[in-house]
Amino acid sequence: MPPTILTENDFEGEVGIVNLKVHDPDWEYVGADDRYIVDPAGFSTATVSATVSVARKTYNVATGLRARLVADVTRGGVDQVGGGVEIYAYIPDVAIGTWDRKDCLRCTIGRVDANSISLTMTWVKAASEPAPATEQIAFAGSVAHAGGASHRYEFEFDESLDTVTIYRSDYGTGLNPVWLSEGVLSPELGVHVTADRHPGFEITNAASGITYFQIDYFAVFDMGVAEVLTGPPCKCQLDVFDDDGMTVLWTVSTDPAHTYPYLVEPENYGEQQISVAEGSASLTSVAVTIIDPAQTVGDQDSGWLTERLALFGFANVGGHRCRLIRFVPDGLLGYQVLADGPAGTPRLNPEFASYTWEIRDTRETERKVRCFDLIGPAAPVISGATPAGPSEPGTGYPFDWDVVVSP
Repeated sequence: MPPTILTENDFEGEVGIVNLKVHDPDWEYVGADDRYIVDPAGFSTATVSATVSVARKTYNVATGLRARLVADVTRGGVDQVGGGVEIYAYIPDVAIGTWDRKDCLRCTIGRVDANSISLTMTWVKAASEPAPATEQIAFAGSVAHAGGASHRYEFEFDESLDTVTIYRSDYGTGLNPVWLSEGVLSPELGVHVTADRHPGFEITNAASGITYFQIDYFAVFDMGVAEVLTGPPCKCQLDVFDDDGMTVLWTVSTDPAHTYPYLVEPENYGEQQISVAEGSASLTSVAVTIIDPAQTVGDQDSGWLTERLALFGFANVGGHRCRLIRFVPDGLLGYQVLADGPAGTPRLNPEFASYTWEIRDTRETERKVRCFDLIGPAAPVISGATPAGPSEPGTGYPFDWDVVVSP
C-alpha cells in the first residue's frame, strides 16, 4: 500500500511571526498564539525567551496505525548547542497550556556541531509509568546537515509490530529515503485512546537564544501494513538492502527449502565492550558467509553472488544495510534480529566458492558523536588555572559546578 497523506502543512517562505492558523485552523499552541517565529533570513528563532511553545494539530492519529511523521527542515549557518526541532506523536488531548511534555513519543533533530545533527526517538513517560522518566528507543548520531542545507526527516512508528524507525530523504519530495536507526515502540505508549494521539512540533532554543532550525513542511503519512517476516524455527535469513535502506535487493537463508539457501550458519557473534573511564567503546559485529554457486557449470565467474557484488562497476554490497535474523521456535516473536547495520567489504574465501563480510552494528554511524561538549562560563578556559571549586566532593556549596572538557 503506497503512503497516504493524513494531514500536512506547508510553512515555506514565511517570515516574521508565523500564523499557522492561516494555513490550517486546526493548530493549537502553548501560551500565546503564533509562537513560531522566522527571522528575515528565513530561519526559525522560536521564542525570544528560554521557554518554547508547542504547536499541536487537533488531528488524531488512529490506533493500530503504521504512521510516519515527516518534516522538511532547513538549517541556518549560525546556531548553538541546544538548538533544534522536536517532532511529537501521542500528545495527550488535554488543555495544551497544561501539557507537561510527558506521555508522548518525542522525535528530536538536534545540533551536534556546525556540520552535523543527531536524531533521537524517545518515549517520555507519564508520571504513572515506572522509572526512568525517559527511555531512548532509537538514535542516529553525526548525520550530515550543514548550515544552509535542507533535508527531510521521517520518524515512523508501527503499532502492529511495536517498532520505530528513523529515515532521511530528499527535501520536498521524500525520494531516496535512507534508513538511519530503529528501535522498539513501547506497547504502553501505543495503547493510548483515540483522543490522546495528536501530532505536533516545537523549535527548541539554545541557551543563547539562537536556534536557526526551520520547519518548512510538516505531515503525517499512513504507511500501510508492514512486512511480517516468517520462516522455519531456528533458521537464519540475511536481507541485503538497496541504497534507500528499505528496499530488499536479495535474500539468502540457511533453510534448504528457501529459493536461495546459500547462507552458511553463523557460528560467532560479536559483543560490545565499553570503557567509561577512557570514553571508548567497541562495536559488535557478525561475520556472514554466502556460498557462491556457479550458474554456468565449470565457470566460477558466473557465481550467483559474484553477479551481485557490483552494479554498473560500483560495489553493491559493501556499505549497504544488512539484516541478519533468526526465526524463533515458539512463534510468539516471529524472529529475532541478530545484526542490522552496514556491510563491510566482501572477501573471497580460499576455496573460491564463497564470500564473507562483517555486518557492523548500526551504531557504527555514531562513532563521531561527542559524549561531552563545552559547558561553563563564557570566559576563556586557562589550562592549569586554580579550580573554581574545592578539590574534594561535597554538598551545600554556594555556587554551581562547571564542567569543562577539551575547550
